[in-house]
Amino acid sequence: METLTNLNVHVKGDEIFVGQNGRDFFAIYKKAKYEPELQGEGRVYGPREFISAAWLAANEKARELGWTL
Repeated sequence: METLTNLNVHVKGDEIFVGQNGRDFFAIYKKAKYEPELQGEGRVYGPREFISAAWLAANEKARELGWTL
């Protein structure tokens, strides 16, 4: 399985965007309005390995921002 180490994570407003260098893969997650969690926006493109790594990267960023516990 390919290791996904070249992910880009960007925050704009209440959304976290995750992409992969050199690929057209992306995933967008949103801060939940009333709960300390992320919500999938249903806007993802890429193989399962990327989507899994993107979710982990987005959750790590959300913790850094104080959005989640």
